[in-house]
Amino acid sequence: MELPRMQMEYDQDWGRSSEVSRWVTGQTATQKTIDPNHFIWIEVRELRENNCGDAAEDIDLTVVYQAAANGDVNTLTAVIREDPSILECCDSEGCTPLMHAVSGRQVDTVKLLLKMGANINTQDACGRTSLSLATYLGWLEGCVSLLRNGAKQNIPDKNGRLPLHAATAEPDVRLLNVLLQKSNLSEINHQDNEGMTSLHWAAFHNRPQHTQTLLHRGADLTLVDRDFKTALHWAVQSGNRILCSIILDHYQGPSIINYDDENGKTCMHIAAAAGYSDIISELAKIPECNLQALDVDDRTPLHWAAAAGKADCVQTLLELGIDSSPRDINENTPLTYAMYCGHTACIKLLSQESR
Repeated sequence: MELPRMQMEYDQDWGRSSEVSRWVTGQTATQKTIDPNHFIWIEVRELRENNCGDAAEDIDLTVVYQAAANGDVNTLTAVIREDPSILECCDSEGCTPLMHAVSGRQVDTVKLLLKMGANINTQDACGRTSLSLATYLGWLEGCVSLLRNGAKQNIPDKNGRLPLHAATAEPDVRLLNVLLQKSNLSEINHQDNEGMTSLHWAAFHNRPQHTQTLLHRGADLTLVDRDFKTALHWAVQSGNRILCSIILDHYQGPSIINYDDENGKTCMHIAAAAGYSDIISELAKIPECNLQALDVDDRTPLHWAAAAGKADCVQTLLELGIDSSPRDINENTPLTYAMYCGHTACIKLLSQESR
């Protein structure tokens, strides 16, 4: 009997959502979250002179980067007038003075540097533009200023992410709305290196309002990421019933209700394993929803609820009238899993049902 393997799969799969993700630096799709400030360089880095003119070698570039981050426009103006090439000098992380000004949220300094000829679309060592950095910071005023000065939104970083992806992490939906004003459908549905669209990320970050906004602008619910997950999979995993209902109410919602991920798990499997009985009820409202879908090992949502000890989900599924004793690829029933794992409440429910 291969019950330990299933428990191991459960632990690994559901440990994913709580792990810290390298949202900007390239961690896998199964470990997604974001702390934007972790990735923006507020402190001054070691200088890198290979992108600067010879005259820049005589100037302490650390002073330039500090001036940009602190909004010291007088120092910046004097130094750049002496050597305009400093505008494009990069530190060890590939950040220009403009990027340091963005990191310091210095809007007047940003405007000054752009007026003096700074390249607004220069990318740092991670492929991020000033607009990307401003978006990761959640700096609305900075994004507005950069967009008005011609910042491009269609430049992906080395992880394939656009500013729209980053905007989904910001609780204030105004930032997303500002970007969407100048976004086309291709950018809205752009998939990063992990296959994640801005809609996937909005669902992952548990942002109902962002999700609603993206759907109104034409976001495609049928797109799947590298793990074959839809935005609905991530919404279910977030545990937010309202978010799930927003997706299900969309005209494409019913068509993705039974999509399975790389392990054959549907949204119903995910909800059952996580203990989200309210989401199970929400999913079950869709006539097309398969309450007894099978994963790659022929395990139903009831198997997963029983194995995880989610008695509320077991009860909800049973009340929906499903078969209480389906057998998986190894002939194990949900009761078998509940007994093996010692989940007494689940054992009681399933034993009563099997009489």
